Amino acid sequence: MEGIFGAVSTEPSDFVQDMIECLQRRPRQTAETVRIGAAHLGVVRGKHHGCHARIGRRRPWCFAIDGELREGWPIEDGLPLSDVMSQSLRSAKGGFALAVASERDLVLARDWFGRRSLFYTLLRNGRLFVFASDLKTLLACDAVPTDIDLATLTDLGVQGHPVGNATMLRNVQSVQPGHLIAVSTVGDRLELTDRCFAGPREQQMCGYSETDVLDRMEALLRDSLTRASRSAERVGVALSGGIDSAVLGLLAAETCRPVAAVTVAPSRKSPELSVAAGIAQLMGVRHEIVTLDFDQYLDAIPKSIYALESLMRRTRLVTMQCLTSTVAQFSDACLTGFGATEVFVEDSNRLDWEEARRLRRDLLSAAIEKGLPVREALEAFLETAAEPKSWQEHVEHLDWRIREWSVIRSCEAHGRAAGVDMLMPYYDDDFVNFTRSVPSQLKWDPNMRIPKYLLKAFAIRLYGYSIARSILREKSPLFAGTLGFARQFSELCSLLPDEYARRHSFREFFSQKEMLLQLDIFQWLFSTNRGASAEIDVREFLHDRGAPATALKTMPPTGGSYAQGA
Repeated sequence: MEGIFGAVSTEPSDFVQDMIECLQRRPRQTAETVRIGAAHLGVVRGKHHGCHARIGRRRPWCFAIDGELREGWPIEDGLPLSDVMSQSLRSAKGGFALAVASERDLVLARDWFGRRSLFYTLLRNGRLFVFASDLKTLLACDAVPTDIDLATLTDLGVQGHPVGNATMLRNVQSVQPGHLIAVSTVGDRLELTDRCFAGPREQQMCGYSETDVLDRMEALLRDSLTRASRSAERVGVALSGGIDSAVLGLLAAETCRPVAAVTVAPSRKSPELSVAAGIAQLMGVRHEIVTLDFDQYLDAIPKSIYALESLMRRTRLVTMQCLTSTVAQFSDACLTGFGATEVFVEDSNRLDWEEARRLRRDLLSAAIEKGLPVREALEAFLETAAEPKSWQEHVEHLDWRIREWSVIRSCEAHGRAAGVDMLMPYYDDDFVNFTRSVPSQLKWDPNMRIPKYLLKAFAIRLYGYSIARSILREKSPLFAGTLGFARQFSELCSLLPDEYARRHSFREFFSQKEMLLQLDIFQWLFSTNRGASAEIDVREFLHDRGAPATALKTMPPTGGSYAQGA
């Protein structure tokens, strides 16, 4: 586990020292801090060499940063620290979580994509402020309470993820992407100010041909991959067999010389394996293949909850845990094709957004009828949910936060837990700003309705039809191959007695036994164990809650293994 942490206190305390001692007792971790005024800034480092967290001094400030800040470092000009940071970060590029402290003030900030996480809490009647890159590090401070936020449970039921700056813990907030939190001392209290400093920056393109666009795409992607090669000694590539990762893998072979490619699949017979193996052969790297059985899938569920620090509406996303833990065995960073769908697809008919809005509206109405706590942001959504929205409005007002939780958050959190930096070149600042300015008719063919037309044209231009199978491969849902395991997990949870659900403290929020079990796992990991370990035997956990041991043992695993390809 790697990242930044720190605290500000208006009264003498040993909280920071206690945090350091707690963190250093955890396996394979070290921690160090610097102090300026009332603020302590620190970093946590793990056993891997891919850590991008560091602390230092830039007079007259101290800083702690997790990730990469290529532009936007503050320059002293006599203004208050929060104003300096707000102005300088408008030009920031890179994925980062940043803390900058002066003798009197502290400022926290995240990049506008949210590629690095950052959490904080204000305690002891406003006299103690603690922050960290993840909840696990934050909970090393014994003063941080672990009460569940009931409104977040409603968020999960309606939206599938927390809303705004909320987290699973009632007294802990997340710095929102593109925001900064300024901490100032007012008398013997600390005062917090939340300010937005950034958002998507668009360029207007007029008269650019397809050739011009493809030239610019190539230059931007090569630049992003070159930076990746400088940020890590050993780089791997996640290959799914699709066009997104195939293009990145072949470009990476020319720019940053990856050490291996990794593919995760539910079995050796999965059709994507042969396609991915062909790309790995073209790249000239070894191909690591990870196939799963149900027991491995089951074992990954608590580890994913531990990494995400939240519940999962779709447990098949635990495949990300298997990917990151495998990549961490031989690399410091991993290139992924996540984000290509969002930046290249402009066809408003690709998903039934009207159906999605109807579903959310119905779920929210049911939550209100049950008297569950609902945030103002969701109540406002209910008022407008019935109104049709254009595709562009949907992207502007909703899609970025969905991406943060469905793709970016999952990728970053699992990578952090495994000690590997998960790189997403399609979410590079310059690349996103460029693709947002490209006319829709260049992103998808409106006549032939070719999805990702621009990316496919780009692939053919560079590599011809040597990657035709990736270009022609039909897009499947994320980790769709593990849907059978997800159904098996649901069947396993059905062995819990009905009395378990009827007596559960949070039965009003979730009717499914698997969600209630996830909540129990979360509470054990973060309330009972305070984030110190992710080791849970799920079958034993089910048995402790009333599932019959004989029935649990008869649930058959479906063969799978770890294998190394050519």
